[in-house]
Order: sequence, then structure tokens, then C-alpha cells
Amino acid sequence: MPRFRTRSRLRLAALLAVLTLSSALAAAPAQAAYGCGNAIGEQHSDFQGWSWNTVWYCGNAGGTPMYAAANSSTHVAWMDSTTSWFVCWRAGAAHAGGNNIWYYSQGDRAVSGYASRNKWGFIPAVNVWTTRDPHPELPQCPADPPGAPARTNSLTKPVYFIHGYDLGIPAAIWDYWGNMINDFTSDGYPAYLSSSNAITFCYYSRLTGCTVNVGGTQQRNIKEVAKLLAWDIYNRHSRYGRSVDLVAHSMGGLVAKAAITGVNKGEAGFPAYLYVEDGVTISTPNAGVSSFAALGCITVSTPQCDDMRASSTFMSWVSTAPASRIHTDWTFIGSDDDLVILSPTAVPADMLVGHKVQYDSGQLIPTMYAHMEILARVSGPYNYIWCDLNIERATDPYCKNKSLFTHTIGGNDPSRMVRLSIYYKDLY
Repeated sequence: MPRFRTRSRLRLAALLAVLTLSSALAAAPAQAAYGCGNAIGEQHSDFQGWSWNTVWYCGNAGGTPMYAAANSSTHVAWMDSTTSWFVCWRAGAAHAGGNNIWYYSQGDRAVSGYASRNKWGFIPAVNVWTTRDPHPELPQCPADPPGAPARTNSLTKPVYFIHGYDLGIPAAIWDYWGNMINDFTSDGYPAYLSSSNAITFCYYSRLTGCTVNVGGTQQRNIKEVAKLLAWDIYNRHSRYGRSVDLVAHSMGGLVAKAAITGVNKGEAGFPAYLYVEDGVTISTPNAGVSSFAALGCITVSTPQCDDMRASSTFMSWVSTAPASRIHTDWTFIGSDDDLVILSPTAVPADMLVGHKVQYDSGQLIPTMYAHMEILARVSGPYNYIWCDLNIERATDPYCKNKSLFTHTIGGNDPSRMVRLSIYYKDLY
């Protein structure tokens, strides 16, 4: 008895019924040719975002291995069913069938370590019961994504600006990020950012003027927001071999880190990979929050508030400084004046990241506005302590002892500090 994949059983039964009826009785006859029958209108999307609206059902060898490419070098999944659907073909390595044709489909079981592919892979034509290879009606598969981009010292990459929790933030996103983005495009030290490369990513429906707005409210948990961010980065940039930088404020830093964390852990609903060269969190609760009063969540809790709690499942899940496929160089920035996200939370001593900056108190006055004011400071001298793993390896090799941080008087304003953080390609 053939074993059919559960997700295909009803579609296959309907298809076989159509194939056995006369053409006069069939309302929507499927074509059976070259050993396979098509199912027009059946839609599938793979882990890379490729989509098809027609599949071909063919007999195949059950328990056959599936591979990442049209060769047998990387085993990623198993196809257990003996009648399965296929979406396209690709020419690759020669196999036992005497040709070099491989068919693409979604299997039944993932090989350990390849969950992010969601069981998609290639099967050699010798294991698919077609009468001609390639099957004349199947389309050729799209080309593989380009290789990873090189890391560079530049501001030529797109920069995603990711806002924080909606606690009365301005409706116009330009009122949130405008000062910093203007400074990025007008201050040439160490380089200018093209205005076309400044991408404001929004996840609240009420915000206006966003480059990208995926909609939603505080009721959508952080991981779900992160999926939307990850797919936007992937669809617009990573799948074309382009890297981006992330600049995130407050809860936005957790969204940014969760986007890469979900990809790295092969979580369902995340793309297969991302190319994020640099990430900067500004006044982000990297260590989580223990005081909901500071976040305005004391009277009305939301899923996003709950996620930010230091003891939450989300905070246990999200990585400290997740690395994308081309690594990701992280900088944590905070301020002693911030009464919303305290500096030990924004710049935790025990978290290993490449770069940490903590601005001295008495500079973002009045302190009740310091949490947002840090984004508006685009000029003038500032005092701060900092640690850089490229420099401090001898005295503080993990940047965990703030008493050993370098104290700078009259240094960079916060906006320039962020710009310097995403300019350099260092991997520490």
C-alpha cells in the first residue's frame, strides 16, 4: 500500500478521481503525461520564499534522501511517501539514472541541523517515476541565492531603524528617528549614509511615514514581529546577496536580535538565512526588565510587555548577540540618565558583545525624557565609559568589568557613536 503524505492525501485522491473519469464528466481535468499528473491551483512556498501554484504528482521511491542542491553532497531531508508532488527540476550532478536531472519538493522528515529548510530538497530523477527527464511540463527551478557578501568598512548598506514599544511614541515615525537619520545623511564622519538606504521599519498600524509598516499593536508578541522583520530583510536584501545593518531603540533591539535568533534556531516561520553585518541597540532592555512601572506596563499588561520581563520565556530564548550567516558585530549603548531602561539593563556587564558604550549621568536632562532624548543628540561633546574587544583583550578580555572600561571626556555624541558602530567591519 503506498504511503501518502497527510498534507497531500485529499488533493491526491481528488486528482486520481479526475484522471479516471472521462473527459466529458470531468469539470476540471488534470493532465496526466510523462508519468505524472498536475494539480493546477495547489500552492506551495519553500523556505526561501519561492512559490508555485501548480504541482505535479509522481510516483517515487519511498524513504529516499533529499539534498540541499542538485547533487548528493548535503543530505537535508527524507521523502517517505511513494506518491509525491514536485514543483520544478534542476540540472546538476550525474546520478545512477544515467542523467543529471533532479526534482524539487518538500519531504517528510528533516535531517538534524537542517530544520530551517522546512524539509525542502532535491531528489535525483532515478528515484522519481517519470517517463522523460526532465519532465517536459515541470518548470526549471530558480537559481540558487548568491553567495554571502563581503564585510566592508562603509555606510553603503541599507540601515534598518527599528523603533521601540508604543508608550505614546509619535505617530509620525520621522518624529522618532528624524534627527538621527538627518545626521547620518549630513555628517560625513566617518561617511555619509544615503537617504535611500535609511529604512524605517514599523510594527504598529498607527505609525505613519514608515518605509515599511507591517502593522499590528502591542498585542503581537516580539517573536512574531521579529519574523516579519526577518522576512523583510530576506526578501529585499539577503536573498539577493546583500547585507544590511540594524539600528534599534528600546524594545526594537529585542525585535532585531529575535529576527536573527529565530533564523539561527531554525524556528518555523523564519527565513533560511540573513546577512546582517552590524547591529546596534540603544537603551534596549538586553537583560530584561523587572520593573513594569518603568515601561508603563504596570496597569495594562500586553504580550510585548510580558516578553520584556527578565524572567520571561522570550528572554530565555533570544540570543545575547546572535550572528547572522556573515556574523553580526553588535554594540550595546545605554545611558545613566535613562529612567526607563537603566544602564545595567541596556549595557549588562555579564553579556559578551564586541562593543559597549555607557553615557555618563547629567547629560540627557531632564532625565524623565532621557530614554527618547538619546536619539535626538546629534552634536556636542559627551562623556562615557566604553569597552571594545579589539582593544581591551589584555585588561578585560570579555568586556565584563565596567571598572576597567575606558572613560572618555568630550567624546562622540550618541548619533555619531551609532554611525561609527555600523561603519566598521571588525569581528573582534
